[in-house]
Amino acid sequence: NNRYPALEAGLVNCTWYSNKACCKRTEVTSVFSAMDPLYKATKLCRNYINFLMCFFCSPDQYKFYKPNTKAMVCLDYCESLYEECKTAGFNKTLIGEAYANGTAFCAAQNFHVTENADCFKFDPTVFDQSHRVSSVSLHLLVVVVFFLSKAVSSISVI
Repeated sequence: NNRYPALEAGLVNCTWYSNKACCKRTEVTSVFSAMDPLYKATKLCRNYINFLMCFFCSPDQYKFYKPNTKAMVCLDYCESLYEECKTAGFNKTLIGEAYANGTAFCAAQNFHVTENADCFKFDPTVFDQSHRVSSVSLHLLVVVVFFLSKAVSSISVI
């Protein structure tokens, strides 16, 4: 209730939210460590799943998550995820065998599938190499500035 987007370093699987995250590193670690391994997945499939699992870090939650409801995820996102991931699986079961379509898959993950404009949308740009580099560079800059400020404050004037 009182959490606002803030800098959160160390979001290993959700790095694109590090500068303005509504989650904590420990929460991300907990979510991803509880997931069964995904096998036979393409890179795009892994990206779709990874992005979906990071929804709770989004600073835009107010758009797609309302109190006492499930998070709303876009129909086209679920359908695209399903098409890309239906030959991948969890626990020796292929997604395409376990679910009839993307709506069924997302609903089973406890999302409300909608075509509403205020739904959680996939953003493929967060997986671009240039985005990861800029995010890492920003974190490095923050660390350097922190240590420089500590060093400057500890220097005594003669």
